[in-house]
Amino acid sequence: MEKFKFKIGDFILVILIIGLSIFFFLNKFSKEKKHEKKYLIIESPYEKLRYKIIPQNKKIKIKGRLGYSTILVTSNYVKMIDSPCPNKLCIKQGKIFKSGESIICVPNQIIVKIVSEKSLSMQTQEVDVICR
Repeated sequence: MEKFKFKIGDFILVILIIGLSIFFFLNKFSKEKKHEKKYLIIESPYEKLRYKIIPQNKKIKIKGRLGYSTILVTSNYVKMIDSPCPNKLCIKQGKIFKSGESIICVPNQIIVKIVSEKSLSMQTQEVDVICR
């Protein structure tokens, strides 16, 4: 049985694969850390609030169908900390911190979502066509 020996071409190929893997790994995480303007939108049957997410702890109470829900806003995440709904699924949903994530409390009819400035401007555009 012949023993395999590394040749210079094998060594270069292994180094190239490892280097490309590290490059793509670091590139993926650097894009996620890019600071884009994020907005917090809280909707209920009674009011609609919009906040620019800022680095401070803030508790927001909002009235829903069953009562008041409390939302904690920090610089890193948003979390529902209290709600009058029976199952507390909105509290168990945990923290949200990326654009496009949301917390929805169906019994209390409250929606908490994080949107980027780009998607927020797309939401304010008018309808082009209505098909029937």
